[in-house]
Amino acid sequence: MRAAALLSVLVGLLCAAPAQAYELVGEKWPRGRVTYFVSATQHAATMAVAARTWNASGARVRFTRTRSRRNADLVVAYRGTADFGCREGLASVGRASRARLYLPRLARRSPYGDLMCVRTAVHELGHVLGLSHEDDRCATMNSSGINLAPSQCERHQPWAWRCRLLEPDDVRGAVRRYGGRYRAVRDPAECDHYAPAPPISELTGSYDPRIGAIATSFRRLPATTVPPWLIEAVAPDGGLPGAYTITATRDVCATVPPADIPFRYQEAEPGGIEQHQVRVDGPGRWCVAVWHIDELQRPSVAPATLFVDVT
Repeated sequence: MRAAALLSVLVGLLCAAPAQAYELVGEKWPRGRVTYFVSATQHAATMAVAARTWNASGARVRFTRTRSRRNADLVVAYRGTADFGCREGLASVGRASRARLYLPRLARRSPYGDLMCVRTAVHELGHVLGLSHEDDRCATMNSSGINLAPSQCERHQPWAWRCRLLEPDDVRGAVRRYGGRYRAVRDPAECDHYAPAPPISELTGSYDPRIGAIATSFRRLPATTVPPWLIEAVAPDGGLPGAYTITATRDVCATVPPADIPFRYQEAEPGGIEQHQVRVDGPGRWCVAVWHIDELQRPSVAPATLFVDVT
């Protein structure tokens, strides 16, 4: 998403982000219409998504793909190489006689890398429309990104990504330049990459007065639910091994994992039986709750629960 080097060469129109919202630079495209030719064929689908995103923004802009390089306003070409994602892109700012947008040639494809390229392409098309970097608030036009999100947006968990491809500030800037109507952004800010693990099964337990604890056993999940491509992207060391967290509360069951209880790393093989002792403080009806914790520290969708009477 860093475009400063190319921008300064092509148009010499980079400015520091102001205190107030979006920054508009360069010349506007007549009627907001831009035809683009995709020379970097790996990114044809990526550019289609990015173009649709801006076309549906509410701003009076229209990106249209053309099969004629000669007649295109904008050429999308390769620049550099990358393993599986577009960590950087470059683009000219505003209307230019030889407008360019550059993305890297990829050695391989990955779902995570595809999402990275889409976010980068949407950002670079913002430059093409004449939006400069905005680093004072959450915007797709932030000059950098972290974990598939602009750097100034709210942080999310590693199992999610910023699927809202345009933020209100981006749309307001485009509407200011090209007209149209700003519509409140209703897209969800975040989307999960995968579903959480199901609850742990076969939870049993009974109180053992000799140790003042509830002795439990449960069956470990047979396999991880985290996609391998996501572990590779956000936890290249393989992430943490499968774990669980367990607690006992009087009369009612906990609904979220307790923040003050550390994860326990499972000793049983996947699909095997795990055993754990949970200490309780006095008599009463106690609810034992157990969550599976995956490699990215995401808890299962719900805990397995069991009530045990302690006398």
